[in-house]
Amino acid sequence: MQQQIDKRIAEGVDPEQASAQLLAEKQPSGEFVTPQQLGEMALFLCSDAAAQVRGAAWNMDGGWVAQ
Repeated sequence: MQQQIDKRIAEGVDPEQASAQLLAEKQPSGEFVTPQQLGEMALFLCSDAAAQVRGAAWNMDGGWVAQ
């Protein structure tokens, strides 16, 4: 993702605008995943509530790979 942003910056686009453009084009949820959200997922996976989770791949990407 950073390479895509950097390419836009090299083309003269403002860094914040480059991120916003990429987000609008590629991210169905319209927002980037936050460090707090990632931490909360890690806490869940380490909790008793996830004791039966096995062999699962959980994407926390706002739907990016689902496109």
